[in-house]
Amino acid sequence: YLNAWIDFNRNGVLTDSGEQISANVTVASGTSNSNRAVNFTVPPTAISGVAGVRVRLTSASTPGPDGLDGNGEVEDYVMTLACPTITVSPTTPTVPTVGTMYSQTFSASGSTTTFSYSVTSGALPAGLSLDGATGVLSGIPTSGAAAAFTLTATGTNGCSGSRAYTITPACPTASL
Repeated sequence: YLNAWIDFNRNGVLTDSGEQISANVTVASGTSNSNRAVNFTVPPTAISGVAGVRVRLTSASTPGPDGLDGNGEVEDYVMTLACPTITVSPTTPTVPTVGTMYSQTFSASGSTTTFSYSVTSGALPAGLSLDGATGVLSGIPTSGAAAAFTLTATGTNGCSGSRAYTITPACPTASL
């Protein structure tokens, strides 16, 4: 039987939920030296970086990742788990008006993890603030000066994406 595990959360333990990627694949006698494809999906909670991989070929079904069950072979490898591309949206936020309440929600896509948001360079328009948990930029702009900043979304898996923005609040329309 062919079994395989990947340490997706990189904690050095292969018995965590979801880390067994192949379970009891039957290997015919005399064919153990042939290639086998193991298809799997990397979970959104996987931590990027170098992760351990263990492959077991054993006579016992449902073995653990240790080498104690049945006759056979255990091989260890390493693989690099790369971050998916994280895209911050929108590409162009709505234009706020000086002296008027403003709200713009930023979001991230490319992973199903939860994101936090931060300004990693530049400054927000005067009078506006970013809620790091929700990605909502809100407040009452106090100046029509252009503000350039980079907003970064970081997932709980450590993967991040950024987008540069320039927001210039419009002056309110004057009536005569």
